[in-house]
Amino acid sequence: MQSLDEVVLDKKTVILRIDVNAPYDPEKNRIQRTDRFDGHGRTIRELLQRNAKVVLLAHQGRQGRDDFTRLEQHAQILSEVVGRDIDFVSDVAGDEAKRKILGLQPGKALLLDNVRLLDDETELVTPEEHASSNIVKELAPLADMFVNDAFSVSHRSHASVVGFTAVLPSYAGRIMLDEINSTQKAMRADRKNVLVVGGNKIDDVEAVIAYVLDTNPTAIEYVVTGGIIANAFLAAKGHELGERNRATIEESADNAIARAETILNKDTGKIIVPVDLAVKQYDRQELTVDALPTEHPIWDIGDKTGQLYCHYVSQADAVIVKGPLGRYEAEGFAKGTEHVLDCIRQADVFSMLGGGNTRYTALHEMDFSQDDFSHVSLAGGAFIAFLAGEELPGLAALDTTD
Repeated sequence: MQSLDEVVLDKKTVILRIDVNAPYDPEKNRIQRTDRFDGHGRTIRELLQRNAKVVLLAHQGRQGRDDFTRLEQHAQILSEVVGRDIDFVSDVAGDEAKRKILGLQPGKALLLDNVRLLDDETELVTPEEHASSNIVKELAPLADMFVNDAFSVSHRSHASVVGFTAVLPSYAGRIMLDEINSTQKAMRADRKNVLVVGGNKIDDVEAVIAYVLDTNPTAIEYVVTGGIIANAFLAAKGHELGERNRATIEESADNAIARAETILNKDTGKIIVPVDLAVKQYDRQELTVDALPTEHPIWDIGDKTGQLYCHYVSQADAVIVKGPLGRYEAEGFAKGTEHVLDCIRQADVFSMLGGGNTRYTALHEMDFSQDDFSHVSLAGGAFIAFLAGEELPGLAALDTTD
């Protein structure tokens, strides 16, 4: 990929794809400021300081969903983050948008409206086909280059992500390169790397684990598990969890336990499961896995498991965390996640948090900051797809390799 270090930006018109998709309260019509705004602010400030004319493309939600809205508030938040006025244009690829772009001065930026207002934005077609989409046909002739800074949407072959790369010189933004470099650093095959996985998105986690075991076995030395994914592996190992907990696993993903069994058949001792668990019985109660089954819901790893996981973390060179290890939002059940994250904070390791739920849990629900970790990914689905070895269309479109 070509980076911004390799291009002259002075007085050039740059189309910059960012991802400031944020939580939205439709009743209050309010967008929540998130760390995605702050992250992309870095790239925007650099482009403006280098005297570029910056045209920002972004989305919010999807048509038909409650979080689908216009981007006027996003422009206001970005203006606060960047420290310069970013004009909002209530048009995407029509006459008003083109007039505003043509009148844009060096060192200034504007944000066009939600790209998903265009019906052909989300069509799943090739970059070459997206080059004929409405947004590319109308805006590309007005620009000198395209910059993709939106790693978090680069797992989608959408027009504003891949279409411009077929017709304009294209570059990776600062957030894009940070995400790629950090993930690759955390999975270097010459080091002891530990993957900490939890949460309830079994499909995502199983895809990553299967890739690690099948295709890239040297990338991860151990996979330590929590949340529903840990319960699925415990069940696959033959532990009777109780009808209630087994039903919860199967509701989370089709054939989750059977798929966990398939993964375990390929396992060479990499997958580490809890030795004790915390259940909801009036309040937090702990029991060893030998004391299973239980009629009470399993909501966290136990204290002994937390100590065990800290041992693996302390021996690692790099640690990647995806998903909380328990039902952190319930009183008394954030303990396992907090304990392991604190061990990571104190360990001499390269640490990376990935996934929107993980990031929000650590930085907003618990007493951690971005400075406590080497890298906090702004991505969710793209982060998982990258870890699982999938080709991300947005990255592939920037690849200059012949």
